[in-house]
Amino acid sequence: MNRPLIFRFPFSYEFKKRLFFRFYNPVKKKWHGIFENAPIKAAPGIVLKLLSSDFMHGLIAFTGIYEEELTSRLSEQAGKGGVLVDVGANAGYFSTIWAALNPSNKVLSFEASPRNVGILNENIKKNGLQDRVKVYGFALGKEKGVLPFDCGPEDLTGWGGLVLESKAASIEVDVERLDQLLTDVEIIDVLKIDVEGADTWVLMGADLLLRNKQIKLIYFEQNKTRLNQLAIREDEAVEYLASVGYKAVPLSDTSEDIVDWMATPEECTN
Repeated sequence: MNRPLIFRFPFSYEFKKRLFFRFYNPVKKKWHGIFENAPIKAAPGIVLKLLSSDFMHGLIAFTGIYEEELTSRLSEQAGKGGVLVDVGANAGYFSTIWAALNPSNKVLSFEASPRNVGILNENIKKNGLQDRVKVYGFALGKEKGVLPFDCGPEDLTGWGGLVLESKAASIEVDVERLDQLLTDVEIIDVLKIDVEGADTWVLMGADLLLRNKQIKLIYFEQNKTRLNQLAIREDEAVEYLASVGYKAVPLSDTSEDIVDWMATPEECTN
């Protein structure tokens, strides 16, 4: 099944995005077929199996794009080659793009949600990228251990995340520190984090890598609602990064509830 004809015209992403949420998101399950092999615009030849009930997956299935600016930035960087650490990989959108755009690229994909890991592994195999992408089915954080994880509604994949207290719907997941896990990785070209509020903890768990300037570029998300639920201050990630020699700059409106950030070593920002 092909995308609806209107999504195949060269309209802007923002127009297609509004069109999807206005007319197609409420009825996306009727287009189930396009979720089986959804082509990705940034990486010709890559197709993803997606969940038809999920609005984020629906946006990818109908437009071929998710988070246009980040997709553009990562695609350009992927062409230069290197290692991507994708924390909160979901179905593998960014992981497969990075792996596909340069045959020498490597990806370390982290996904704590058990139901997402299955989709992620299937998409890596579907596209023949097993030799370039390694999947880790646990969470990253500031301390090694075990924490409760709320998987979120059954029909959504991007809502789940670490929580402070166990609930009826939560499970327990293993948590590792990135700097203890990647002791044999010399350089991480891009660290991308999107873990529903716990991004600050992931950064803190990469302390040695950051202090040694082994991470060239960081993209992370500031989800203010989820930060508050985890008792993390809204400015804590930016302050922490400054303490280890990284400068963070916002890529979106800081007055919004969700803000995208980029960080680089101080000497790279001058």
